[in-house]
Amino acid sequence: MAAGTLATVALRFVENDPGLEPHTLNALYAAVGWGEGRTAEKTGQVLERAACFVAAWDGDRFVGFGRVLADVDSAQILDVMTH
Repeated sequence: MAAGTLATVALRFVENDPGLEPHTLNALYAAVGWGEGRTAEKTGQVLERAACFVAAWDGDRFVGFGRVLADVDSAQILDVMTH
């Protein structure tokens, strides 16, 4: 690729992706240095209890994640990560 040329990447974003498995998300946590102490059970609860989450895919490769926790008064965006 020539200097100054940007590659085009077509990412797919899936809200509350039912196909996102806890072990897949744990691999991303580990890749960004946040994987210590995470179990599939705990991560499954993270997915179940999030008000919403978004998974980013580059083809079949899981490359990003973010989640929202909320109550009647406020919301927080957590665990935003890419690899």
